[in-house]
Amino acid sequence: MAWVFSAEVGASDANSYLTTSDATDLLAPCFNANAWTDATTPNKEKALAQASRDIDAGHRFRGTKYYGTLQALEWPRTCQEEDPTTIPADIRIACAQQALWILQNSATGGRDERQTLRAAGVAEFNIGNLHERFTGGQPVGAQICPEAVRYLSLWIERTGRVLGPYDRARGSTGYLGWQLS
Repeated sequence: MAWVFSAEVGASDANSYLTTSDATDLLAPCFNANAWTDATTPNKEKALAQASRDIDAGHRFRGTKYYGTLQALEWPRTCQEEDPTTIPADIRIACAQQALWILQNSATGGRDERQTLRAAGVAEFNIGNLHERFTGGQPVGAQICPEAVRYLSLWIERTGRVLGPYDRARGSTGYLGWQLS
């Protein structure tokens, strides 16, 4: 069965938050959007579908899916003030920006140069007087471009329990909670 592009809001087979024409309208005022305007329609559709997957992957958004388990993508959600038959403007802009970023970095599988180096296992590198060292365990899989992050940040759930210095994971034996010394 051939892959079919679908931007139907709340649909069980939806794989994009935007149509290609909607993305073109959103990217029109952007500087250096040649990767989008030069891409073929099938590549634009694939970039939008990948951008939608990237947005959904690994984020815990406010609210719950509006149509429950019937909808394939995370949006629309119960927390949005807009009509639930639409995707919030921030999510649509983030999707367009992420799709553009994917096309701009298509030679590296949608990763920028730093992510490509990290995926290859490089821990640090030098270019002239510039030295960069990668630290921590930042994943190199689905990465969201900085422009999209700005739009998504308002919708990401930020609640959770702060662990104390002696906490153990819930469900493990010997859960201690906060300890006073």
